Amino acid sequence: MGSIDQNHLLKIEKYLDEQGLTFKPLREEMLDHILSDLEGNMEQGKTFEEAWTMISGAIPHHHFKSLQTETMETINKRFNISKGLTYLAILLLAATSIFKLLHFPGTGYLLIASLVAMGIALLVSSISGIYLHREKKGQWLMMGMIFGILLFITSWMFAVLHLPGRSELLLGSVTILLILFPFLTLYFNSHLKSENNILTYLHEKHIPGIERFLFILLGLAVSLRISSIVFDYPPNVSMALLVLVIFGAGLQYFALTWHPKTSNFIGNNKWAQVLIIISFACFLLPALPSYLSLPVRVTLGTLFFIIAGWLSVRKLTKNYTKVYFILLIGLIILHHIGWWMIEMNVVNSNHSHFFFNLPFALILLVGLIFSQKHSLIKVYLTIVLAHYFLEYPVGKGLW
Repeated sequence: MGSIDQNHLLKIEKYLDEQGLTFKPLREEMLDHILSDLEGNMEQGKTFEEAWTMISGAIPHHHFKSLQTETMETINKRFNISKGLTYLAILLLAATSIFKLLHFPGTGYLLIASLVAMGIALLVSSISGIYLHREKKGQWLMMGMIFGILLFITSWMFAVLHLPGRSELLLGSVTILLILFPFLTLYFNSHLKSENNILTYLHEKHIPGIERFLFILLGLAVSLRISSIVFDYPPNVSMALLVLVIFGAGLQYFALTWHPKTSNFIGNNKWAQVLIIISFACFLLPALPSYLSLPVRVTLGTLFFIIAGWLSVRKLTKNYTKVYFILLIGLIILHHIGWWMIEMNVVNSNHSHFFFNLPFALILLVGLIFSQKHSLIKVYLTIVLAHYFLEYPVGKGLW
């Protein structure tokens, strides 16, 4: 009786190569299974060669390759389901916008259907990602984040249907995210190998898709909001979409600071870590109107835009680019201070046209267009533009 050494392991690895087994998660699973069978046979008195001959002889020819093909087909189906549901959510959101513009009935049900599709797509893609990369760390943390996000989406379904319990769902979502996000931020900024975590690994792969979805959602929401301003009808649907844009872009903003190989990475800068955790709390807590007063929520929101604005430009290197975005973000901060003064009744609401008008909206849009090479600034401006139209005074007109 012996034990499995490095030479034996290399022999098994070579056999798996010859069998065409290249898909890493499945390969590791099969390797563990073979090693377990070998050890069991060797404990019964067989030599490695005897045990290996018996086990390898019992494996049908091309068995692993067929198993790998079946596994990949199953995984592709899951990802196709997720992708299909994402496209369905976008189509339903577009239909929601058209129905709202044409005053057709059923707008609320279309919005709910799109939210359901969005939630299922997120759940399916997350579970598939975890299955594909079972060797990576942080699976339970990722599912906690997904659960918090799903609670937020569900709370808006309750709001659309006018069901009780929306405030409690929002509180649950915010509580989960407020616990997990600071912990994850400190962890990822203290461990330079955070790419070994399933959350950062999958997020990095999906950044382009997330940004595309946010821009489509922003376009639909702003179009509906402008229509409600011009034609003076209730902005309920556009408000829901703008909140989803702000929420999604906010999570994207903070997640971008977790990646160690990018310029967005906060690293071991303790002050920056503290500021980003404070700004996250300032970002999330205003979502709780049933628990926090308007002055508190407006003050927290203004602090978020100030801190996040500074964090967005702190690592820019090109002088002309840095000057442009510093001026733009400075203007945005002045705007939010003005918004704060209006909400606090420091400035009369009749003067809101100084802060809410079409030229300023165009300035934000131009800034968003020119920020395409700067991911953190781009997402920050997405939040700013969505928030601008969310807070745009009802019945004031574009000018």
